[in-house]
Amino acid sequence: MPLRTAEHMKGMHDVKHQQSVRHSTARGTVFQQLERLAQEKERALTLARLWASKLKRVDEQIGEIDRQREALLRTLEPVLRAELESS
Repeated sequence: MPLRTAEHMKGMHDVKHQQSVRHSTARGTVFQQLERLAQEKERALTLARLWASKLKRVDEQIGEIDRQREALLRTLEPVLRAELESS
């Protein structure tokens, strides 16, 4: 068996480290992707809760407008009937 000289032996610089090994995706490891997706889901859920609360407030405003409109029509109804009868 031939002897190995120092120029043919692997040194500590030839050993691959995690930084020098290419990952399977450009976005990082599977765990990083899962973490990113979990963060995106949480952000989307927060946004959905925000819009749901805004929708609830707008629905309440519409209900209040309808109640005020109905009350105004009830108060104006006798005046409108009297005006129609006099014409």
